[in-house]
Amino acid sequence: LQRIAEGLGYSDPLAGNTLGQWLPGYHYTASLLLAFAGTHALWALKAGNILLSLASLLLVYLLAQRMAPGTGPWAAVLLALNPIDIATSSASYTEPMALVLILSTLYLLSMGHRYGSPLIALVLLAAALTRYEAWLLIPILAFHPGAGLRGRRAVLLPALLFIVGWSLHLWTDGPALLARSESIVLYEASKGAIAPDLLARLGNLFVYALATSPMVYVLGMAQGWRMRGYLPSFLFLHLAILSSLTFSGAGVGSFRYLSLPAAFLSILAGVSRSRLLPLALASSLILLPYYLPLFNGLGSLYGPMVRAGEFVGAQEVEGSVLANSPIPLYYSGLPVERLLGPFPLPGGREGALQALDSWGVEYVIASDLPSRLTDLSPGLGLGKPDEDFILTNSTGGWEIE
Repeated sequence: LQRIAEGLGYSDPLAGNTLGQWLPGYHYTASLLLAFAGTHALWALKAGNILLSLASLLLVYLLAQRMAPGTGPWAAVLLALNPIDIATSSASYTEPMALVLILSTLYLLSMGHRYGSPLIALVLLAAALTRYEAWLLIPILAFHPGAGLRGRRAVLLPALLFIVGWSLHLWTDGPALLARSESIVLYEASKGAIAPDLLARLGNLFVYALATSPMVYVLGMAQGWRMRGYLPSFLFLHLAILSSLTFSGAGVGSFRYLSLPAAFLSILAGVSRSRLLPLALASSLILLPYYLPLFNGLGSLYGPMVRAGEFVGAQEVEGSVLANSPIPLYYSGLPVERLLGPFPLPGGREGALQALDSWGVEYVIASDLPSRLTDLSPGLGLGKPDEDFILTNSTGGWEIE
């Protein structure tokens, strides 16, 4: 984001010349915000997501009111008390922006906008640019019986053209992206951050979901099963793909995966008009004080990386800094053009050392995340450098409670 905000292009020195699998919608929007607030203004991204969260609550209220008059307050309050929604909205994640765009698309459709509406096409394109989950709207809208072929073309074509183009881009980098995803899953499992077993990861994902707002999810699933329409179709397709990715090992099973379903389940639970809604509200209130510290405490995992970046930033660094994680680079506070990643390092040790010297690298911040840096010197991330490196500070490993 800092590189885009400073006009250095859509690139990431940690992953290579491009940002790989990351969609550009949120990155360019957030970078525009950083260009005005300052490239190290993380608070601006968090404040922006809080505003987006308030907008999503309004949209949830309006959608529920359209589906069943009088149920809007229930749906909005249930989502407002959801710890997953609170956790994702209070950090610089992409989910709040994607949720607002997806809900806006569904609300415009519920208002009776014709399928040929340019506004719907524009909002749907913006959603497709932001999160892959929004791509699921395409088949749902394409096969919905309420639109003619001409109307569908007008709405779906812009988003569909982008999806095809981006998919071709992913196809060229597919093997590398898949290998990186698998290495991250194996790494986090080895550190105890996620369950090592596929079934256990899938189970934990749904346990976290049902345990955060159990009655809300049960009522929402039951109502969705009884209904027809865009919203329940999107929900069940999303959950099916989410389960498949987690079970196959292609996804880590993060609580963030549930931020979009949480909103849809809150709407459906409110629309159900169930006599159990007061009990669902009470259970959410009871569980909220437990889950909020749990989700917010996940940031402590990266405490050592934060301290490493702050340590380097406090030194008189005249050259460049290289790290295999963006976290210490950000917290170093150094100009973005002096922050490097290990991706461009040559494969051979001698060539890699020559590259570090030619780039003017003064500090290497190494965690044991799989990267070309750990291939160069496996002991670096463990605080055991070899003869070509001098240990100046060790901040420890992941802090898992």
